[in-house]
Amino acid sequence: MNGALGWHLLRLGKRRNSIVLEANGHHVLTDCYTSFGVAAGLVLAWLTGWKKWDAICAIAVAGNMIWAARSLLSRSIHGLMDHADPALRSRLEEILARSCGARGVAFHALRFRSLGDALWADVHLTLPGKTLLRDAARQGDRDRARGQRGIRPVGLPDDPSSSPPRTTRKSTAKKCREPPPLAGTADD
Repeated sequence: MNGALGWHLLRLGKRRNSIVLEANGHHVLTDCYTSFGVAAGLVLAWLTGWKKWDAICAIAVAGNMIWAARSLLSRSIHGLMDHADPALRSRLEEILARSCGARGVAFHALRFRSLGDALWADVHLTLPGKTLLRDAARQGDRDRARGQRGIRPVGLPDDPSSSPPRTTRKSTAKKCREPPPLAGTADD
C-alpha cells in the first residue's frame, strides 16, 4: 500500500513540478523499501543461514536513501538558483509574436521565471499609434476567453480610457505576488 502511495505522489509531483510532492513520494517509498529490505534480509539470512544477508540488504536500503536524498537536495538547490531556459524563451517569444504580430503590437524586454507549477512573465508592449489601452485590454480579455487560460494581465493603468497611446507593461503575475528582480537578465 505504501509503495502505491509513494509512486502516486512521485508521479503527481513530477507532473505538477512540485518538489514537495516528490519529496513526500520519496519519503513514503523509502519507508516501503526499508520494510522490504529488512524483511528480505531476515528471510535470506533465515533460509541460507548466512547472517550477512541482513547487512547486505541494509546497505542496499541505505544506498537508496542516500541516492534519493542527493537527488532531492540537488533539485532543491537548482530550484533556488535563476538559470536561463532558452527553449522556454523561444516558446514564449513565439506565442507573443503570433498574438501581437497580427495586431501590429510590438513587444520587448521579456523576462520570466518558473515558479514550480506556474510561470511568471513580464513583457513590455508597444501599441499601434491610436490604440487605447482600454481597447487593448478588451482584446486581451477576448483572447483569454478563446483559450489563452491562465494568463492574467496586470500593470495596466487604473483608468485606461484616459491614457494616451503609449508603451505599457503587461505581466502574467498576480497583483499580490511580485517576485524579486531577476538576476542576470538583459532586457531586449
